[in-house]
Amino acid sequence: MKTKSVKMAAVDELMFKILSRKAEIGIIGLGYVGLPLAIAQAEAGFKVTGYEISKEKIKLLNAGKSDIDDIPDKLVKAAVEAGKLRATEKGKLVPVVMCTVRSAVGTVGEGLSAGVTDYVVKPFEMEELLERVEKALEKSRGQ
Repeated sequence: MKTKSVKMAAVDELMFKILSRKAEIGIIGLGYVGLPLAIAQAEAGFKVTGYEISKEKIKLLNAGKSDIDDIPDKLVKAAVEAGKLRATEKGKLVPVVMCTVRSAVGTVGEGLSAGVTDYVVKPFEMEELLERVEKALEKSRGQ
């Protein structure tokens, strides 16, 4: 286990990335909730990758077109052209630690089946979350 000061340095680095808009956001599912969230984050200056299972939707979004009535094509096109939004199906390559209040066995199983690397139930200690993120990153790098 790393010392607390090293972990706090990681938290500080993450906060810096968020505040400076250098953090990259991943959103699973680009439907009625995911796409508006992705657009809002892209408009706020973040680089957003949306993970989607529909190849047709991926192709549509990456071409700058929306399939959600409340999201005009011009917003998707602007985000894609600015390099702030891309859609892909390659979510299995990205470690995902889900933070949620849902702790039922079925819910945890659904998350893991969907490709979540690890699952943390709120409330949790920051140290626990950092340990899980570290393990997920090590696993994704093959360490």
